[in-house]
Amino acid sequence: MRQKGITIVPTGGLANRMRVVMSALHIADEKTKNVHIVWHATKECNARWEDLFLPFQKENVILSEGMRKNSIAQQVVLKLKSQPQVDAEIVEVLHILRR
Repeated sequence: MRQKGITIVPTGGLANRMRVVMSALHIADEKTKNVHIVWHATKECNARWEDLFLPFQKENVILSEGMRKNSIAQQVVLKLKSQPQVDAEIVEVLHILRR
């Protein structure tokens, strides 16, 4: 069964992202809902979540980091994954390096 909650994908610079995250956390606390934060490093805020903040101590917060759908890094990874001669470990290293 799916749990009800809020999913956010903060965009823009760091201050805009912090405002969105804090608003979602406040709403979730009032409504006792889960919050799923999808964090993407972009040219406006080129940093991973863990580089900026400590881990959440709340059980109702889920954090996912990833690439934007049409980013150059994602295109490279998808192209490499489609080539059978590329080892899966190389693709995993690329996932780590893209951050």
